[in-house]
Amino acid sequence: MLTFWEQWLAADGYDRLDPLSSIEYLIGCQRRFSSLLGTGIPDAFYSRSDLRLLLDSARDAAKDRLLALCSDLEGTPGSTERKVLHAAAALKITPANAAQLVRDYDKAAVEFVDGTTSPLHVAAGAVGAEQAERVRVFLDAFPTTKQHTDDRGLTVLQIALLGSARLNVIQMLVDAWPHLARLPMPSTFRNGLNSEEFIGLEGLTPLQLAASRNAELDVIFFLCRDDPDSQLSASRAN
Repeated sequence: MLTFWEQWLAADGYDRLDPLSSIEYLIGCQRRFSSLLGTGIPDAFYSRSDLRLLLDSARDAAKDRLLALCSDLEGTPGSTERKVLHAAAALKITPANAAQLVRDYDKAAVEFVDGTTSPLHVAAGAVGAEQAERVRVFLDAFPTTKQHTDDRGLTVLQIALLGSARLNVIQMLVDAWPHLARLPMPSTFRNGLNSEEFIGLEGLTPLQLAASRNAELDVIFFLCRDDPDSQLSASRAN
């Protein structure tokens, strides 16, 4: 006999969804159930106990799915909560669902220090639809990580530039901490960063890095305006 949760999934056609869509669906269910519980208004079909059961079931299923799709995170140090948020950023889930996950997990369990990769670092490199909105979720949730480097020694701005992020992402990061626009690439990279792919990028400023990666012109112009010293440095190098 199907459980209450399994009956819910069957009625909604959950088994026909692809893996990523199933995660979005599950987290969307969390938001829906949380909203119903938060109103305090009795639901015509489900008791508050039913809604709590559905909420817990959706949260656990979403966590399992996220970690299964990002199995490479198994070796990542830290709590399960940390891995879930990394996975959400890597899979580019919708900003609304990313925000739900941030609310789900205790921030005390996912504190980050300099030299460790945070969800913000992952989101900065995960270029795709709604990237700026997704980056904003993790920037607001973990604001100090904008000043940290990841486990390879890269800043969030450098990661975004290496991934060819759009201007709205670049501007958001620089506005959050203008000093990012002046921090050069490391002279040496940690944790096995592909030396062949990144050879010649050592010590480059963000403007120089953007130019070397054929960034969009509006990104280059923005970095020129934001850091004129970098512009002069680039001119001297030529």
